[in-house]
Amino acid sequence: MKIRTISRSEVEQIKKINRSEIVDKIYYLDSGQLKLKNVFYNIKCWKANELEKNVEHLYKIYDRGGYIVGCFEGDKLVGVAGLDSELFGKNREYLQLYFLHVDSKYRKTGIGKKLLNKVSLFAKNLMAKKLYISATPSQNTVDFYLNLGCQLVLELNPTLYQLEPKDIHLELSLSD
Repeated sequence: MKIRTISRSEVEQIKKINRSEIVDKIYYLDSGQLKLKNVFYNIKCWKANELEKNVEHLYKIYDRGGYIVGCFEGDKLVGVAGLDSELFGKNREYLQLYFLHVDSKYRKTGIGKKLLNKVSLFAKNLMAKKLYISATPSQNTVDFYLNLGCQLVLELNPTLYQLEPKDIHLELSLSD
């Protein structure tokens, strides 16, 4: 496995990442506290409009100096993370982790953590103090971020919240 920066021409390869997952619990916020509820979703693939939106946004991130890093097994992209380059927040200390996905066959192997570590280093170079993460509310996703030190966001970004009101909005401190 090799982790490296993705070229603009490789962005389309995210379409081949297998997103399948059974989701049986999701998080929601209740009076500022994370709570779990039982659900059942059998996610088999990307929704076409969602996938195209993500690809287009990753192109925009790439074009404005963001960072897209992938994990490859041979020529196959098995994990990817995209970091936007525009600082925001009242103290301009946040960068958005826009995208982090690992192919279902390769989950729980440490790839997600390695990708997050790579984008965190890049974010520090761009003078960010925190990553802002709009996490899909599935238990697996939120637990992944919480186990890596993320916490509920202290400064909610209203624009990002409006785009994903059901997501769990987290932050990761980048201090040493």
